[in-house]
Amino acid sequence: MPTGYLLEGTIWQAIEALQLTSVDSIAAGTARVIEEYNRYGITAVFDAGPWEAEDTQVAILQKLDAAGDLTIHFGGSQYIDDAAELGDIVAEVLALKSGTADTPYPIATLKIMVDGTVEGLTAAMFEDYQGDPDNRGETVLSATALNKLVSEAVAQNLDIHFHALGERAIAMALDAIELAQADYPGTKVRFTISHIQVMRDADVQRFARLGVIAQGSLLWAAYDDAARPLLSEDQFNRFYRYQSLLEAGVRLTFGCDFPSNGGGLSTVAPLYNIEVGHTRQAAGDAAGPVQPRASERLGIASLIEGYTLNGAYQMRLENEIGTIEVGKQADLVLLDKNLFEVEPHQIHEVDVLTTWLAGKPVYEAPNHR
Repeated sequence: MPTGYLLEGTIWQAIEALQLTSVDSIAAGTARVIEEYNRYGITAVFDAGPWEAEDTQVAILQKLDAAGDLTIHFGGSQYIDDAAELGDIVAEVLALKSGTADTPYPIATLKIMVDGTVEGLTAAMFEDYQGDPDNRGETVLSATALNKLVSEAVAQNLDIHFHALGERAIAMALDAIELAQADYPGTKVRFTISHIQVMRDADVQRFARLGVIAQGSLLWAAYDDAARPLLSEDQFNRFYRYQSLLEAGVRLTFGCDFPSNGGGLSTVAPLYNIEVGHTRQAAGDAAGPVQPRASERLGIASLIEGYTLNGAYQMRLENEIGTIEVGKQADLVLLDKNLFEVEPHQIHEVDVLTTWLAGKPVYEAPNHR
């Protein structure tokens, strides 16, 4: 029976059929999304791939900026999700980096899709999916092709953002980084691996040794009953190892993966995600199951740092934003409650009263003075 629910690829099929993909329509929709981001206290975003807007993203951003609607720090990327694109992708990113270098919307990062998703049985694993013999997921590129691409990008000083959910995909990304760092010792390229759903013990330490940023969507750290029957108990107990990474000395950053996160616009809110990262339960559900391991719950201070200073570092903005100090921009958020005093399962109910971008209010709650 049709449900009307659309996700990822099916969304774009509907959008294209309705002819909603003009620069004007996407810019107008993005302006409304940015308003919501400001309402949730967000002042900076990294766009990890302009899905279906690769050729128009600059025009869209130009339009937003000209209209005064880009009330956010923006960092963009160009992505590869098909081996057929290997010959052109580095040149594409270099052209975008050069063309947007002096704008408020720099596009300077190569995004590499390493694997798929657990729910799609395409996240790359070291063992078969439960009930699906001989299926260990898949990778977009071979290890050889991935290593070559990463080395080429590092040679051009391009920051690299990897999509890697499965343990094998994470290991492949780390292997490629390690090889590139050996080829180009002293490189200043910043590497980020995102999603990091299932991870081996050894790779926790490799994140630290290689100086790789670990980026997660905290919404997904709640108990995952959809993934549980697909993986072994051991794999399920190695989900989202945020506290282990933190203790190893890894820099953590957090995002929402909207609109692909499946949770709706409200789950964009950092406060919603902070609660889930702190409890590893569904927001507001104190009696609900805890995603193993409970020891991977993060403290509030670490979660705030991931959303502020560490996020600024990932975007190469740590000298401009991320902390309150002389010489930095006044990007601030006023909340109606102290996050260190709120009952953990009520954090998502805390209201943003005002959001400032560079000292200017970009959101004020109704009736708030």
